[in-house]
Amino acid sequence: MKLQLFIMGIRAIFYVTGRAKFARDTLVGKVDENTAIVTADIFDPEGMKQALSDPEMDKRLEEMGVERTMYMLQPAPVPGS
Repeated sequence: MKLQLFIMGIRAIFYVTGRAKFARDTLVGKVDENTAIVTADIFDPEGMKQALSDPEMDKRLEEMGVERTMYMLQPAPVPGS
């Protein structure tokens, strides 16, 4: 239940930050009882940086116990090419 509420909180934060201005196709998935992964197609990296650097956003995430680690996912190379 805790992770379900966490995921709902993450979705709420994405909407509050206006994520539609910089991301689309957001998926939130449960990894285990304490971890979720959020993926999105970021089409405006500068807009994302601006939204995520908001001190109010950091305060809300800290209150929720959220730790952010950003990764850039790339398609794997096709073998033999």
